Amino acid sequence: MNTKNLKTVFKNTTVMKNFVFQVFYILSIKKLVEKTNLILIIKKMCMKNFFFNENW
Repeated sequence: MNTKNLKTVFKNTTVMKNFVFQVFYILSIKKLVEKTNLILIIKKMCMKNFFFNENW
């Protein structure tokens, strides 16, 4: 009697789960990219300072 309802509910929950997972995935990737960019920037700064000191 309620199998159809159960199926739609299950479908909706899986869709929600996928959506949530995708959102988390995208957010984590964004965080990762931001972190790597930060690391790259810091490295560049360090390299610049290093070369600057070398020139003196």
